[in-house]
Amino acid sequence: MSNQPVTIIGFDPSLRNWGYCIATFDETNKQLEFHQGGVLHSKPDDLERQNLKDLQSATQLYNQLKGLVNEHKPKYLVAELPVGSQSSRAMVSYATCICLSAVLAYADGSNTIPLLTVTPNQIKTTVANKRDTTKDEIIDWVFTHYPNTQHWLKDVPKTKQEHICDAIVATHIALLEG
Repeated sequence: MSNQPVTIIGFDPSLRNWGYCIATFDETNKQLEFHQGGVLHSKPDDLERQNLKDLQSATQLYNQLKGLVNEHKPKYLVAELPVGSQSSRAMVSYATCICLSAVLAYADGSNTIPLLTVTPNQIKTTVANKRDTTKDEIIDWVFTHYPNTQHWLKDVPKTKQEHICDAIVATHIALLEG
């Protein structure tokens, strides 16, 4: 355990809208503070083959994610990993999210950056103790538990806030309840 706060990057992975947050964590005092967040997007060219669009999306996301990791040099990564899918297209997103998370955490073949994971159900039950927790409830929970986020999150459109807030709650669970 370090006496200095360590940097954490939390993720809400998705093929099109990958939410993230940047936090510091005081491991000694168990203090977690969120400093910024955003949503990374992939937008493939209008290609004829779907597999090339998917490859382009994965490459676009990887480049953005690797940039975040290189810039912030986190001690830990946290991800709300998907647990399944209900269609073949959703399975492509699922597989891409799992693979990109693994590549970031295990870039040199070992656990380069520890990857802490939570499930969507953990987020929902932490926020409202129910499986049908709404995005608004998750956003409200973040504003209540981490009021310092309001000064940088309030100007973000709600459609992006939900992805950032999922990443924040995932990070909270992994570091403080995990």
